[in-house]
Amino acid sequence: MEALDRKEQMMQSLTQLQEQIQFASIDARPLKALSNIVPPSVSLESLGISLADNARTLKFDISGDIYAKVTTTDVELIKFVQQLEGTGYFQNIQIEKTKKFTDVEQPGMFFNLTFQTR
Repeated sequence: MEALDRKEQMMQSLTQLQEQIQFASIDARPLKALSNIVPPSVSLESLGISLADNARTLKFDISGDIYAKVTTTDVELIKFVQQLEGTGYFQNIQIEKTKKFTDVEQPGMFFNLTFQTR
């Protein structure tokens, strides 16, 4: 259910972007791929999408929290980045910022990623 809400939110963001830049030929497949690979351990707080300078690719800026009880949050974040790379849609994936939570009862970490479509 939560994954469906994230997917709907991402599709709404794409629709708003298309309307804003009046560029109806933006490929929705990367956003669909992103919505399908966001793991349940990730809670997205923001999803920024903009048109790159070359007007042919999209730039993404996402931030959120990642939770892990079995593995470390670092490992979970790296797995997420590898899944992004594995889609074939994204490149220049950068981990801009991370900050671990201080609550030992709920191990987690804030993260910010940037990347763009190929």
